[in-house]
Amino acid sequence: MGVFAEKLFEKLKCDEEFSDCIIKREYDHQKIPFPLKNNMIIIGNETADEMSFLLGYDDVRVTGEKTVVTVMSDEKKGGIFCEQFAEKVCRKIFAADTEKMIISFSTEKCMYDKNAFAYKITMKFGLTAFLRRD
Repeated sequence: MGVFAEKLFEKLKCDEEFSDCIIKREYDHQKIPFPLKNNMIIIGNETADEMSFLLGYDDVRVTGEKTVVTVMSDEKKGGIFCEQFAEKVCRKIFAADTEKMIISFSTEKCMYDKNAFAYKITMKFGLTAFLRRD
């Protein structure tokens, strides 16, 4: 997991507001209670596309990463509750970004996941790109 995602995981894990939530890394293999009763926050990471076409940077590639946060809530609470909870998580993430690493944000539509019997929303936070010489 990336540095930003790891810091975010630690901040949310220590936040009293989310003390009743299940907060996990995307690739953790811990057992998740089924059916889901508490809200769950899953934090992951993905590498953004490489760009090598910037003028003046012929021998440098610009790469970045995205932190992916999926929020899930019990189906009995409904999709609107899941959206409101995701908004709360999103606000905490932006507040935790003291180094101003986030440069873009996108979110998927709230969907019902029939495999988990829960509503879920996935948010992606694009992070500042960095230069890399090959």
